[in-house]
Amino acid sequence: MATTNVWEDLISGNALFASGKPNFIQESNAEVSRREKLATEGQQPRVAVLTCADSRVSPELIFNKNLGELFVIRVAGNVATSEAIGSLEYAVMALKTEAIVVLGHSKCGAVTGAMDCKDSAKKETALDRLLGDIAGVVGTCNSVEEGINKNTTHSARQLETDSTIIKDAVDKGTLKIISAVYDLHSGKVQQV
Repeated sequence: MATTNVWEDLISGNALFASGKPNFIQESNAEVSRREKLATEGQQPRVAVLTCADSRVSPELIFNKNLGELFVIRVAGNVATSEAIGSLEYAVMALKTEAIVVLGHSKCGAVTGAMDCKDSAKKETALDRLLGDIAGVVGTCNSVEEGINKNTTHSARQLETDSTIIKDAVDKGTLKIISAVYDLHSGKVQQV
């Protein structure tokens, strides 16, 4: 499947999930066989996903995908930390992923916390630093929804500015970066 069709495939899977009719779970014998094949032959996910650590956000379920189909990195607030970027560089270099989806979500506690943060300069804990980084991005936003969108698109842009590996792949046309937000109520994902 060409890189241009990756997003359409993900949205098609998301439509099944949002309608309550996902079909990613096969009969148990097929799942055992799939798991064994992945263990023996390795992974070849076409898509990497940088998403929030929120327990309500599971990319495999949301996009109706199975074991081995997505390479998922989870960080509160879907922040493009150096560790997340390094993991995505691995996906691009070693696994030859065709797309990276930066997936934010509605009611994100990290974005809400960053917007509520009165002293974004306070950096005593790792959480303070994470919220401070997000606050630097969403500080001028008028709503949490606007902040979620801005934070998501910022992380997507940051992948190219902070990684020559990712930028080179985008420039060569072998990699596409997509910013999207998952709505907890509807189950739908929309590109932002």
